[in-house]
Amino acid sequence: MLRNAFADLRAMEAAIRASELQWTIVRPPRLTEGPATGRVRFSKHGALRGGFVISRADVATFLLDAAEDTALIGETVGIARG
Repeated sequence: MLRNAFADLRAMEAAIRASELQWTIVRPPRLTEGPATGRVRFSKHGALRGGFVISRADVATFLLDAAEDTALIGETVGIARG
């Protein structure tokens, strides 16, 4: 079932990397409807230990901050609740 989803994910990320855009790929774990906590961990080195969930509100805040963080340009970032 997930084979096609992961193939689509790889194709999408390859297209982004091949573009001339300034990009950051953010990979959140399972999303929840919880409130923003203001505590988000991130790693440029893959999935985070114990990073199973994060609220949509925290993802939104991280995305806004990441859009202004030049250190994240061209990076694939795993995020999780802090």
